[in-house]
Amino acid sequence: MSTIEGVSIPVALPPETEQIPDDCRLWIGNLDTRITEYNLLKILQKHGCIKKLDFLYHKEGPDRGKPRGYCFVSYGTPEDAQKAMRCLNGKQALSKRIIVKPANSEKDSKPEKIQPKQQPCPSSQIREIESKLKTMARNDEHLALQSFTDKHLQGKKPVNKQ
Repeated sequence: MSTIEGVSIPVALPPETEQIPDDCRLWIGNLDTRITEYNLLKILQKHGCIKKLDFLYHKEGPDRGKPRGYCFVSYGTPEDAQKAMRCLNGKQALSKRIIVKPANSEKDSKPEKIQPKQQPCPSSQIREIESKLKTMARNDEHLALQSFTDKHLQGKKPVNKQ
């Protein structure tokens, strides 16, 4: 803020021009929702100089304002990032074991295309249905013939022709 004649005027901050290498950026997940940004920052600072911390919160819905359970941290050097990954991955933090791994690069991450389930060829489906219908028709004929013979031959003795 700058002040001119007793009036405070907000000053826009310059955009971040410093690029942080991908090998310095980590994803930290499986965070207990009770861990605060301040607590996490204190834990992460023990392993090196932190350039940036993105602690994410839900923006909408019933959990609005609550932590999402993961964050991104950028260290000053790749060595600090590796040290933090070695030391923190799998460590218990409140009720959960945290997961620390390299963050995916935004420019390299492309959404994976989900392949649609392959549908069988319509002609093969038709052949399959026709085959089932033929089998059902044969079974119906066999049942009808058996029913007819059982009904008409009840109580009759077989005839021997000689």
